[in-house]
Formats: sequence, C-alpha cells, structure tokens
Amino acid sequence: MPPATSARFVGFPDTAELPIYLTPLLGREADVARVCSLFREARLVSLVGAGGSGKTRLAAAVGTAMRRRFAGGVAWIDLSALANSQAVAPHAASVLGASEQPGHTRVDALIDLLGSSAVLLILDNCEHLLDACAAFVDAVLRACPGTRVLTTSRQALGIIGEKAWVVPPLALPADDTGADAAPAVQLFVQRAGDVQPGFTLDESNTGAVLHVCRRLDGLPLAIELAAARVRMLPPAQLAARLDSMLTVLSTTSPQRLPRHRTLRALIDWSYDLLPADERRLLARLSVFAGGFTLDAAERVASDEAIPADHVLDLLAALVDRSLVVSREVQNEARFTLLETVRQYAAQKLAESGEAEAVRARHALYFVDFAEAAEPHTLGGARGMPWMARVERETGNLRAAVSWCDADPSRAVYALRIGSALLWYDFATGQFDEPRRMLQRSLERAPDAPAHVRARSLTTLGYTALWVGEVAGVLPPLTEAVELLRGTDRHTDLAFALVGLGIALGLGGDTDAAFRLFDEVERALGSPANIPRDEYPRALLYAFGRHWRGTVALAGGDLDLAQACYRAAVDVARAWGSHPTIAYPLAALARVLVLRNQLDDAHACLVESATSHLRRDERWGLVQALDAASLLFYRRGDPGAAARLLGLTNRLRRHSGIAPSPLELAQHAQIRDAAIAALGSDAFAAAYSEGEAMPAAAGVRMIATASAPAHEATHDVRSTKRRHAARGAAGDSAAEMNVGARETSGLRTPPHGAIHSESSSAGSSGAGPPDLDVRALGALEVRVRGEPLAGDAFGSSKPRELLLLLLCSPDGLTREQAGLAFWPDSSTVQVKNAFHVTLHRLRRTLGRHDWITITGDRYRIDPSVRVAFDVHAFRDGVESCLRERSTDAATLADALRLYRGDLLAGEVVGDWHLPLREDLQRLYREGLRALGAHHMRAEQWSEAADAFRTLLKVEPLDEPACRSLMTCYARAGQPVEAMRLYENVARLMSEQLDSKPTSDTTALYHELQHPA
Repeated sequence: MPPATSARFVGFPDTAELPIYLTPLLGREADVARVCSLFREARLVSLVGAGGSGKTRLAAAVGTAMRRRFAGGVAWIDLSALANSQAVAPHAASVLGASEQPGHTRVDALIDLLGSSAVLLILDNCEHLLDACAAFVDAVLRACPGTRVLTTSRQALGIIGEKAWVVPPLALPADDTGADAAPAVQLFVQRAGDVQPGFTLDESNTGAVLHVCRRLDGLPLAIELAAARVRMLPPAQLAARLDSMLTVLSTTSPQRLPRHRTLRALIDWSYDLLPADERRLLARLSVFAGGFTLDAAERVASDEAIPADHVLDLLAALVDRSLVVSREVQNEARFTLLETVRQYAAQKLAESGEAEAVRARHALYFVDFAEAAEPHTLGGARGMPWMARVERETGNLRAAVSWCDADPSRAVYALRIGSALLWYDFATGQFDEPRRMLQRSLERAPDAPAHVRARSLTTLGYTALWVGEVAGVLPPLTEAVELLRGTDRHTDLAFALVGLGIALGLGGDTDAAFRLFDEVERALGSPANIPRDEYPRALLYAFGRHWRGTVALAGGDLDLAQACYRAAVDVARAWGSHPTIAYPLAALARVLVLRNQLDDAHACLVESATSHLRRDERWGLVQALDAASLLFYRRGDPGAAARLLGLTNRLRRHSGIAPSPLELAQHAQIRDAAIAALGSDAFAAAYSEGEAMPAAAGVRMIATASAPAHEATHDVRSTKRRHAARGAAGDSAAEMNVGARETSGLRTPPHGAIHSESSSAGSSGAGPPDLDVRALGALEVRVRGEPLAGDAFGSSKPRELLLLLLCSPDGLTREQAGLAFWPDSSTVQVKNAFHVTLHRLRRTLGRHDWITITGDRYRIDPSVRVAFDVHAFRDGVESCLRERSTDAATLADALRLYRGDLLAGEVVGDWHLPLREDLQRLYREGLRALGAHHMRAEQWSEAADAFRTLLKVEPLDEPACRSLMTCYARAGQPVEAMRLYENVARLMSEQLDSKPTSDTTALYHELQHPA
C-alpha cells in the first residue's frame, strides 16, 4: 500500500479534478478491475491503444475506482492542448497547485508538494510529448515514493518498471445471437437513442447495427460517431456507406476535442506525429486486405525508398504507436490495420502516386503465395496449416484478383491464382466465384502461355464436374489435354487426363475412360517407386484410382469399384494424406452398403465424416453424409435417413454441389421408402429437422449410431478383410491424431495439465453418481442416472468444457480454456465466450454450484459424486501393471472399460489428443500384459483373444503377431498361424515397404517344417 499522506499535503485543487461524464461506461467493468490490479505490481501503468479506443474514458473510470486507495487523492492532468514538450512539467505543476519557489523549478516545487503522500496522477494524451512525459514521470516516481502514475497514450513511455496495458476494443458477439448483450452494440444503441429517442434494437436493424460495429472494429469513438448519424441515416443505410467512413463519421458537438469530431481529424493527429518513413510504410500497408505477415510486408512495401531490411523496425514502430495491430497466429506474427486506419492510409497512398506500383507488388506476391500453397493443399488439405494460411489470405487474394480485373494485360495473373487455389476451393466448397473469375480471365487473356491456359481450363472443367454441369466438363478438359500432351508438365497432364476420364466415364464411355486412367498410371508409375518428395504424383495415382472406382460403380461393377477405392485408401495412408483417405472411404462405404456389409460401411463413414468435419471439407462431408443416409436406410432407420437427406440437401444447396445420377436414384429410393415407413408428414418433419441440423450433429449421428454386436473373436482373415475394407479404420484414431497434430496453430494444454487421478466420488454414497460420464468410445453423459441427449447442451462447446474440466481435476483457468477452445481470439472475446459457455453448461447440468471457482481456477466441485470412465480405466490398468500379481480377471475388467478411443466421433478441439494417445498406449500395454499372463498359464485361447484385439488396433505389432502365432500353434492351429504371418508380411510390404524381422520369419519357417 502507498505510504500515508504527509502532514503538509492538503489535497489537489479543483483544476486537477477527474472529468465528469453524463453517460455510463459500457463493457469496461473487467478492464477497470484489471488496470486497478496492475498497481499492485507497478507504480506506473500506461493505457495504450489506437485513437478512439476509449483510453481517456477508461482512465477516468480507473481514477474513480482508485480514490479510496489514495488518501492524498487522484489528480487529472490533460496534456492534449500542449504543443511544447518543455511545457509538460510546468503545466503539471500548475494543474496540481505547486507554486514556484525562488531558486527552485516547478518540478522541484511539485516534488516538494507531493513528498511521500499517497497519490495517483493521471496524465492523459501523452503521445505527442512522449519524451518529455517520460522524463517528468521518471523524476516524480524516483523522488515521491507514495506516488503512482497512470498515463494514456498511443505508445508506451518506455520507462523501466512501466506496465503497458493495451486497451481492447469493445466486445462483439461471435455471431448474431446475443447481440443485445454485446458492449459495442449497447454503446451504439445508447448513443443512437440520445439523438433519436425511442431507438431500439429489433429484428429489422440488428444485422445492420452488428455490421456497423464490426466494420468499426469495436472502437468506441467510431461507434459513437456512427450512432450519431442515425438521426439522418437508418442503420442499414449507414452500413452501406461505411466504405467512406472517414467523411460519414463526424460530429459538431462542442463537448468533444476538435480532433475527436471526425475520424479523419482523429487519425490526422496520429499521422502527423510519424516520421516520413513510417508515414510511407503505413500508406503502403493499406493495400493488404484482412492482415499480412512480415514476409508479405517486406515484399510488398519495400523498394529503394524503404529497403526490405528496414521494414521490420518501421513496422514495429507503427505497432508501438497503436496504428498497426500485431498478434501471433500459428507461431507467426500477423499484422492488421484497423479499418478506420486502413481507409485513411489508402487515401494517403493514392495521394502519394505510389498506389499502382504497390498494388502490382501485392498482386505478384499473392500469385507466388497461391502457387506455393498448391502442393500443400493438393487433395483437399494435406497440410492443415497451409489450408489455414490460405483461409487467412482470402481477402488479399481477392484484392489481387480485383487488381488483375482492372486491366486485361494482368488477366494471366488471375488465371495463375485461380488454378493454384483449385484444391482450396474444393475443400471449402467454393465454386461459383472461382469459376466466374476463370471464365472472365480466360476471355481477357487469349494469348496466355499454353501451360497457364491449360491449368486454368483443367480447373474450369473440374469445377463444372463438381457442381454437376456436365456440358461444361468435356470442352475445357479436352483442350487442356491437347495443350499439355508433348510437354514436360506430366503432373498437370495426368490431372487433366483423370478429369477427362471422369467426364467420359460418367457420360457412359467407360472404355475410353479406362484407357485414360491407364495412361495416367503409366505416366505416374507405381506409388512404391515414387520419391517421397514427389507427393503430387502419388496423390494423383490415388485420385485416379478413386475415380476409376466411381466410373466402375456407375457402370454397376461393384467388384472393381471396391478394389479401386481400397487401393486409393492404401496409397493415401502410405503417404499420410488424410483427406485423400477420407474421400475414397466414403465412396467405399457406399459400395459396402450395396453389398450389405453394413458394419464395415459404418466404420468407413465414422472415419471419413469425422476427418472431413475436422478439416471443414464441405464437398467430402456431403459425400460422407450422403452415403450415411443410404446406410441408415438399409439398416431400417428411415427417420435418420430422412434427416441426413435434409442435411445433405442444405449443404449441397449452399455449396453448389450437385448429386450424381447414382446419388439421385438412391435419394429417390430412400425418400420413397422413408415416406412409406413414416408417412408423408413424419418424413417431411424429419427432412426439415435435418435441413436445420448443423453438420457436426450429422457426423455425431453417424459416430454414435448403434451397430450390430461383433463376435468376441475374429480370425486373421476376418481382421485382414476388415482392415482392407475400412482402410484400416481400426487404426483411424491414430491417423486422426496425426491429422490433428498437423492442424494449424495447434495449442494444447501441457501434458501435465491433464491429470489421471481417479475420482473416488463416483463410488461413494447411495444411488447413482451425480454425474456419470463415459468418454471412451461414443460419449454418454448421465445426470443422477438420467441420460442427457446430445442436443441438451445447445452446442458443442459446453459439452467440451465439461470434458476438459473432468480431465483437469486440479482445475483450469479461463486462459487455459481459451487456449484450448479459442486460440485465435482476443482476451475480451475469450472472456465473453468462456462465460457464455460456462453458463450454458451449468444450465444443462441443472446445478450452478457443481462448477466452482477457487482463485482463478474453475473445477468440478469435490462434493459432486462423479463417475468418469477415463479415470477408472486408467487407474485400473495402471494398478494391474504395477501389481504384477494381479489376476487376469481384474485386468480384463479394467480393459473392458475401453469401449473405443477417447471421444471417438466427437467434434472437439485438439486439447484432448495427448490424453487420447496416452490412453491408447495404456490400452495396448494392458492387452499385451493380459495376453502374456494367459500365455504363462498356458491358456492359449484366452491369450489369442487378447493378442487378436491388440492386432486390431495395432495391425503391424510384430511381437503381438509372434505371440498370436505361438498361441495358434500351441492350440493346434498352425495353418492360422502361418496365414497370420502372411497377412502381416503383406501389410508391412504395402504400408511400410519392409519385411518381418528374422525372429518372426524363423517362427514361420518352424511352423512350415515342424520337427
């Protein structure tokens, strides 16, 4: 605490009173508390932020809240009117009532006045007098131990011990729900009501008000200026004029500083303080749409006037001055300009005469970016970080295309961008805009280089295929093949040939199609011989096999279709291309359904749909959900089939994805059967329910659907058949973990933050536990014995928060939850999203007090009786592994709790992956120990069961293979043992390009030639 006030200090004069505001401060309660708490750590706190972010208003609120902590008082010193840096100290002394004494400066007088008194000085608007303010504050803090200082500035003072706190914009809702509770919207409504009494938020204007607040980045001053225009312009009209916001947003209120009466004047104030190089860089940065990386800034904004190696320092200075916002995304700094600043800087760029040159560099940079991204997005999303990078740059890519559209001579650059983004557009289901752009650019660039034209025509042909415009497929692909034959662009040719084969095959000319597919495979060579750095060749091989299967399926050849889809899955797995695994798995599932192999089809669809949903691959998701509707129909669940029909219809409609003739025929069959079973009204209701269903709910339907029980044991042939049919679906969880580790910006809590202690509450007390959660396999949640339906939580995040809390028995902070659920959100956004999610979870559970907070950590209250199968499984297996004397029955009981991988089929973030992998490892170790226990007891049948189960989840585990071979031999089944060896050897050759070890081979030879 500050020291007591000195006896001679009697308080500050009226000139130092805090400003008085006539309207309430909205949405800043937590910010006020946080800033107040910073004074426990530092004597100097600086509020920094862009002009109009509300620094002054927040500082006044902090001063009011801190009055009781400073017996000597809180003083306000406004520096906005000062132009001379040498006037800072005299002005402050004058405001605080320090009289100049002979032989002493005004600062000496002020220091003498304050002494050791407990006071808070607030210096408002320091940015234009930064060095003078820093010197003044440093002198006061060194001489007056009871003094604390709060400053507002667009840049920190840079004094040792200073705590700089960035004032965030006002919070906005993540979507249109809950708009009336968002502080930014509340401010707009309040200020609009001041100028137009009776103004309220309703259905007719909510969307427009949200649009205005978002375009203004939640800046309080900008929102207030916009709301003041409601008297003349309704919100919708105001929103339409925001492209000229610098002139639209102004006020004549005499209560505002002149520089706060228009946005232009506000930014002029900051711009005029910049050195020439920083002004020039700021103007050039305005060409970016949606943000940029340092690499992009160095390429686009540099020239002779600003060398590339100077950009970083200049950019850092603009960040320090709150004119550029910096945040970390995927371990890389990403920068943005607030929209108000960007429009201002764009005008400055136009005035400079440099706009055309900078825009040209911008377009060329993003041509290179798109082409660099192409190999990493091939097949849908081989590298999730690259898909995320392209997603972040969509604004810049559109801006580059727009620049190309302005001049026909630039159209070739647009063609290069459009061709390179084919797979991104495919994964995201965006076809209309890219097709129109390519058609337009091809017309404007008749003399484009042959390979550029060919790639563009190939892209055009594929997009026509995917949206079902059959007439638009053959002409561009035929021309593309003609242009590429005889060139050294073998991969481009192979891709065009596959597309042409698809078009011919689905058009009925299967012989011509298969000849083209054969040509593709001859050109690409065997996948086993393709070097690892030539990923596109291997992928195209799998791609061609997939579509050969589709042509075969359309012709009714189920055997060939199944074989082709399996081959595509095997190649994709060998090369680690997760989406290329997921696409043929969905197609394979359709074949398996037609063959009435419903169990295997279901396994394929669980993996396929989950993979597509995780990567937001809309075309693939439609294929998986569509095949699932056929599966549910064949399983005798017409209601589920109807819901999935409705869902896929909505997804197709939104993405422009047309069904194939085969799919149309199956839709009609499913619809007729469902209507016959349910009646027209019930079918229509189920179909409508599906149309309104989120895609994640459809995937959850597939993942949690009950299937006929398997037999307890399977021979090796059955295991091999199931492995091939599903594309190793039994190992899908491990594959999905690999995919999750590739996901952009992966952030998971450290492994130590996920605890494995078992809760004892679940077994104590009478009756069922208060909370019973089974997360191994399909998720089940029961509250006091009553199951909660999947939609009881309202959305996925409250359910996920419950699981994260259960996996964190020591509790977790809001920041840890934010890192797991909303890694790219601001502190304010995380705070709002967390509390909304927590509120919904508590409401679903029906007990607010089940989730408590101690300090800053949230946890399930210890008094709640919890049963959680993850803890029970882990504790049970680990205890058996530690106590080697434990009987096999106890270990078997613990292993039975493992109904499937952690949260299998659930749409959850990556935070659970370390725990999932650890549980998978523990399950394998437990099975291995159980099998060994039975072998020691010469219980060969029981041991074989354990090792068979282990090989289902780890098909290439050689020690398990040898143990199972031994069990078969001891049980008098040497043929099964040899068949097992042969199947495993084939798997190792196909997937690992290796052979079994000498130990395994020796055992095989012993069985072939028994003594």
